[in-house]
Amino acid sequence: MKRNNESWLVQQFRKWLNKQDRETKHNVVSKIRIGKQIIRWIKLPSLALRFIQEQIKRGYFPLLDKNMFKTESPLERAMYYDLRRVYRKEEIIPQYPIEDFWADFALPQYMLMIELDGVTYHQDKRRDQIRDAIIRKHGWTVMRFPTWLIEKKPGEAIRRVVKFTQRASESQSLDQTERKPNEAL
Repeated sequence: MKRNNESWLVQQFRKWLNKQDRETKHNVVSKIRIGKQIIRWIKLPSLALRFIQEQIKRGYFPLLDKNMFKTESPLERAMYYDLRRVYRKEEIIPQYPIEDFWADFALPQYMLMIELDGVTYHQDKRRDQIRDAIIRKHGWTVMRFPTWLIEKKPGEAIRRVVKFTQRASESQSLDQTERKPNEAL
């Protein structure tokens, strides 16, 4: 973005405009998301029925919780059902906000964010790399799964998440046992 023939003031103005543009986009996207949530609550009975049918198709005992209504696609719901089956007691947050975007899922106790790469939305690899860098900057780990993996081999995606969370749990317990007895946890 830095151009040699521009003055410092022009460069600063460009940075300011980019920041304003990002903030405007963030505000617009936030309002769209709120609108979608309102529509979901209005359509609650029909959505609840659809969510129950989806779970039965996947072979799960149907349960409803508020987080199902935060998912934005059938692919995200499929992943949510699979995550919920394995992580019954842990918190799973769909559409987790971080800076000026939302990650598909967050498992805060493991500092893990899960992104589902849909065919149309995630074609821009550079944008995904920037998002991943921002997420890592905040201390989170990112796991990305393509659409085909969730649809064709759903157990594989969950297996990878479970493997990561088990390692994270083991390293947390090792950290706690290595502390001296008089150290505060």
